[in-house]
Amino acid sequence: MGAAARSGESGRRPSAYGRGQPRGARVLKVVGDSMQQACAAHRRYEVEKEKQDLDVMKKAGTQVNEVKDLKAFQALMKPVYASVEQQVGKEFMDRLAAAAQAAR
Repeated sequence: MGAAARSGESGRRPSAYGRGQPRGARVLKVVGDSMQQACAAHRRYEVEKEKQDLDVMKKAGTQVNEVKDLKAFQALMKPVYASVEQQVGKEFMDRLAAAAQAAR
């Protein structure tokens, strides 16, 4: 029996990732789902690592200032953001701000 007969004349195989979808679409879904899971796991690891690194710095005597009023801090940082934007461009700063917002 040939491959076309086994998988049907369309070349499609049933799958848990979308029955009747072309293989390419199924593969893209699996890869996309896997990447989302990997990114989430990596982010959790990075957050934990940052906490550990901050503890190391504090124990070494580094003064760490915690931002209690984020809105006030952001207002004070506007001139700095504007200066950086002149250097890297508005498009980059917009993407950076969107990424920071998405990470919250």
